[in-house]
Amino acid sequence: MYDNDRDNFRGMEPEVECVYVDSTTPNPLVTDPGDPYGYYEGFARKYPRNAYIRFIRSRGEPPELCLQEPQPGNGITEAMMDSLLRIAARDPATQKIVFFDWDGTLIVTEGMNPFSVDAVGRGVIEGQLAFLMGGPERLKRIRQFFRLLHRLSVDIYILTNNQMFLGNLKEVFYRYIDVLTPYIPRDNIYGSVRVVHTSRRSNKALYLSHREKIWKREKTIPASSFRVSGSILRDHLGALRSDEIMVQAFRERPAMSVQTVLDRDGTINDLKKKSGVRGVYYFEGRRMDGNERIRDVTKHASPVFVVKKK
Repeated sequence: MYDNDRDNFRGMEPEVECVYVDSTTPNPLVTDPGDPYGYYEGFARKYPRNAYIRFIRSRGEPPELCLQEPQPGNGITEAMMDSLLRIAARDPATQKIVFFDWDGTLIVTEGMNPFSVDAVGRGVIEGQLAFLMGGPERLKRIRQFFRLLHRLSVDIYILTNNQMFLGNLKEVFYRYIDVLTPYIPRDNIYGSVRVVHTSRRSNKALYLSHREKIWKREKTIPASSFRVSGSILRDHLGALRSDEIMVQAFRERPAMSVQTVLDRDGTINDLKKKSGVRGVYYFEGRRMDGNERIRDVTKHASPVFVVKKK
């Protein structure tokens, strides 16, 4: 879990590994830390042709929609991104999960002023994403980062306290993510703002606990637990009969997966037929023959993580 508010980590560890994102260092685009328009002015000076800046200017001054208090920081850094990619690359075939906060972590600002994509056009939204991300260069890097995580079998989730989840703007938020990347499906975007925190656990920790119960009840757990040996995966094994095995097949498409329960004497071809996921199957880096039995592949009754490669 990457977040710029340490308080959100209360009650998460050790099941969730938490990484603090420093948002206190002013963004280099800020012209005057004491001016609430300092970031807007610095961004507009460097990127005067940005579609969002031109849209804001067309509405007249002052640019109230660009007022930033507190001033933007830098969000998740290049070093953090590179570190996570190195960790994910150690075992690229094993499915993993990462949660990102939105405000101050993925974007550099705290909050955003939403527009309808249909009303203002994709170009303005693209420009606003560059504004929120700290510039078009960082926006491009974030997109590359998500693409590489996906290739390394990392499911990407957003867990946010953004106020858009309080009203009827959730669909608008989804559209922003649709424009940002194809690697975060809407089912992976969670709003925890309605959850009331306790003295021991943050609202985000409580929300994840709630989601864990849903995952286990529906038997549609994420591709892995928060850590590979974490509680969700261990507890889920108790729901299977001794002659069954949980198989999770991953498509080589943005964060899509199919879960199914298969008899341990079933073959890989049986898995393909039951799951509906066609293609070449791998287990622990080894290409599997269609006639191999699940029992022979795994040698034990733990879940099989089967990855469909291109």
